[in-house]
Amino acid sequence: MQPASWRRQRVDWSERLRSPKARDIGLALCDAMVGWDGGKGPPPSLDLMTAALDSGAMWVSHSAAHELGLVLPLHGEPFDLATGIWRSVRALGRSRMAWEAGRICAAMTREQAVAFRTLGLRDRSKLVRGDATYVAAKSGLPELLPVLLGLSRNEPEPSIRRHAEISSHLLDRGYLIEPSAFDGSAWDITVLCEETHPGEGKSRLSTMIKRSVVERLGPDRVAAELRRHAADFSPCSWEVDGVDMTNPNK
Repeated sequence: MQPASWRRQRVDWSERLRSPKARDIGLALCDAMVGWDGGKGPPPSLDLMTAALDSGAMWVSHSAAHELGLVLPLHGEPFDLATGIWRSVRALGRSRMAWEAGRICAAMTREQAVAFRTLGLRDRSKLVRGDATYVAAKSGLPELLPVLLGLSRNEPEPSIRRHAEISSHLLDRGYLIEPSAFDGSAWDITVLCEETHPGEGKSRLSTMIKRSVVERLGPDRVAAELRRHAADFSPCSWEVDGVDMTNPNK
């Protein structure tokens, strides 16, 4: 965020944060980010970033995690620093770090990025595992498949098992297609698309498509056309043919 956005954030947090400790940490983070101004001033300290992650306030923790990937390289080796912070904060802070792993891992080697994301997938907290599993496919790292497949079979939490199943399909094949839970004449399809915003990782596109379209074109072509549509907004062939992919009954 730009300094003006952090100033507005400061006003908002001063009113919304009920915990005095979390409020003080959040306001200090805003002040530090305004002073840093994207590199014009000194970066926020790692002690402050760690305190913000561990503040117990979702907004503060998430904001710190979102900026952490930019701050870490200014203080040293990103992987060592990130794993050290990971081990020092509670579940909420780790879950936000897992959610923002794409930005946090941006300055890491591929091997380090795999190792960091694996921390989240194997975390003791189901909150952390859930977030790490949901965003795993955005990494585009097939090295995570063994851990995801294990979670899809052995994870006790149903929602995390489901996220692991989806992410493993997306990393392995690039899409997941299955019968729609809402319409027997349609398929639900989720496609892994290319990165649209630097540092945010790959994106996911989910939609519902008429079964006859999938049978006519095949799932690979359907997924490829959806991926192209996500990149340049070009129409899919079944839309050109007069078939509305979002309404299989047309």
